[in-house]
Amino acid sequence: MMRACRERNTRFGADEAEEFVVFECRDWTSMTISESAFFRGYAGATMWCDEDGKAFRPMLKLKDFPTKGHFRDRLQRHYTDFLEVLGSLLPEYTHPEAGPLNLGSRFPSTALAPDLGPKTYIAYGRRPELGEGDNVTKLHLDLSDAVNVLSHVEPDDPDTEGGSDGGATDGAVWDIFRREDTDKLMRFLEEHSNEFFHTSHEEQDGDIRHARRRLSEMGFEHPIHCQRFMLTARHLEKLREEHGVRPWHFVQREGEAVFIPAGCAHQVRNLRSCTKIAVDFVSPESVPQCLKMCEEYRKLTDKEDKLQVKLQVMWSAQWALQQLLRSEQLDPAVIGEDLASSLLDAGTRESLPKRPRKKSSKRPMNSRARAQSAETCSPLEFPSEEEEEPTPPPFLQGATKTA
Repeated sequence: MMRACRERNTRFGADEAEEFVVFECRDWTSMTISESAFFRGYAGATMWCDEDGKAFRPMLKLKDFPTKGHFRDRLQRHYTDFLEVLGSLLPEYTHPEAGPLNLGSRFPSTALAPDLGPKTYIAYGRRPELGEGDNVTKLHLDLSDAVNVLSHVEPDDPDTEGGSDGGATDGAVWDIFRREDTDKLMRFLEEHSNEFFHTSHEEQDGDIRHARRRLSEMGFEHPIHCQRFMLTARHLEKLREEHGVRPWHFVQREGEAVFIPAGCAHQVRNLRSCTKIAVDFVSPESVPQCLKMCEEYRKLTDKEDKLQVKLQVMWSAQWALQQLLRSEQLDPAVIGEDLASSLLDAGTRESLPKRPRKKSSKRPMNSRARAQSAETCSPLEFPSEEEEEPTPPPFLQGATKTA
C-alpha cells in the first residue's frame, strides 16, 4: 500500500511524504500523521506515550482511502485487482460498473451517481479485549448492502507475541445483527446507556486531557445511527439474557469476504493491523429496507440521504426495459409504441461515445455585452453558460411536476 501511495503521488504531482488524516479509536478524534509514520505503526514498529508517560500502541484508523478522487482513478492497478476478486463474489450484485442486479451501477454518465466505492480501510488492531477503544468500527447501520474483503493482515512480531503463530491470518471479529432484531437492540441500548462511555478531548488547566463521560449524560438522537456504542462480550451476554438477541459472531481471516445486508447493525474489532477493501451495492431485495432507512435519516439533524435509492430504482427500471426491448422479450405494444421508442432512443444516446467539450477562447461577457448580444441574437443562438441537465427517464418525461 505504501508503494501505491508513492505511485499515486508521483502520478498526480504530490509530495512523496504525504500526510494522512487518521482517527484515534479511543476517542475518535482526528489527527494528521505522515504516511511513513502511520505504516510504521501499522507494522508495530513504533510506540506512543500517554499523558502519564506510559508507552502504549494507539488504535489508529485511516478511513475511506483514497480520500480525494475515486479509487478507480487514483489506484488503478489495485482497482483492477479488486474487480478480479469480485468476479468470484456474486459479481451480478457486487460489480460496481456492470452488475446487472446492482441498482447502483445503472446511473447514466450524465447523472451524478452516489460514490459506492470501493474504498480502503486501514487500521491497527490488538488481540485482547480491553473495552472502549477496541472497535475500529462502532455499532452502526449502512444504507446499502456491502461486501468487505480482508486483503492483508499484519503478522505478529515473534519477540512481542512469544513466537506464537497460531491463527496468524485472524484479522477481525465481527458482530452482525439481524434486521428483525434492530428494535430490540435499540431498546437495550437506550435502557443501558448509562453503562456505555465515550471519551473525548477536553481542555483542563491549559492542557488537553481525555474526558470520559457516560452516553446517558451526552444524549443522542438515535442509539445506532449515532455510532457511539460498542458492545463488549459482557454487553452481548446481557443482551441475550434480556431480549434473546444474538448476533452472528465470527472471525474474518485474510482473503475472506463478509457480506453485510442493508439494515443489519454491525460492529468490527481488529485483532491485528488489517487492510480491508469494501464496496457498497444496492440489491433489488434490499430496496424496501433502504427506503425505510432513508426515511429515518430524514428525521436526524446530522445525516443525509446520499444513496438516492428512488433514483436508482428509476434508472434501473429504464435499463431493464431497454434490455427486454432489445432482446425482443417484451412486446412494445405492452408499454406503448411511443414509450418503447423513447426508451430505445435514450439507450442509444447513452451508449454513444462522449465527445470532449471544446474550451471556449472567448472572454466572459459583462452585463452590458450580454444585453447587446441578446438584442442581436435569436433565442436559439443566445450564448448560455448553464450546464446541460441530465435527461430524466423517458417514462417520467411526461409526468406533471408537483410542489
